[in-house]
Amino acid sequence: MRVSRNSENDTRLGKEDAIILEIIQQICRKLNISQFKYNPYRIEWRDSHGQQLLAHNSTIDPSLIILQENARGKLDPFEWEVLITADLIYRFKLRKQLLLELILSVGLPVLGGVLFFAFIVQYLFSVLGLPSIVYSIGYFSLIAVLWIGFGRLGGKAVRRVRQISDERTAEIFGTSRFLETLRKIESLNVTNVDRIKERIRHILEAQSTLPDHA
Repeated sequence: MRVSRNSENDTRLGKEDAIILEIIQQICRKLNISQFKYNPYRIEWRDSHGQQLLAHNSTIDPSLIILQENARGKLDPFEWEVLITADLIYRFKLRKQLLLELILSVGLPVLGGVLFFAFIVQYLFSVLGLPSIVYSIGYFSLIAVLWIGFGRLGGKAVRRVRQISDERTAEIFGTSRFLETLRKIESLNVTNVDRIKERIRHILEAQSTLPDHA
């Protein structure tokens, strides 16, 4: 009986999925991630809808790893290993670092803005006797400024911690392997190329402090 090409391809992809899951288990053991926190035994291939997904562990279901659908079959299991490791380090090993970054870069500026606004309002009412509409305008203006500022500052904090996870991943696998994986993704154009270029640029800048090989 002749096996169809589609059937052969499905079999190959199924074997690759099994290898990826085994690799993830090895990564978790290497990073000392408890099975109670994360113990994936199934893969969900999901459309990224234009966003950078690539590898993403599920924060709701600890048995699930989410991988980008349009990269399936284009990256081998050991290239997925690099991407998954970076995501696991970010989500399980750098949570305290992310929280600290958010407090310093977002929480403190927001708190300072609120206190400054409260002082200004008190001054306007007690000294200048301005009408309440001034308070309303100032209040909604503050909300708008904080909303925009929170998004930008929070985004910078997340990117910084992501960069740290990339650095630690490069320390594990070596900068050469890490950069080769990112450059392959860039050439495939399966995700946000600008973000991939940014990751490559950061590792190149930090290369002098990172190992060339694992």
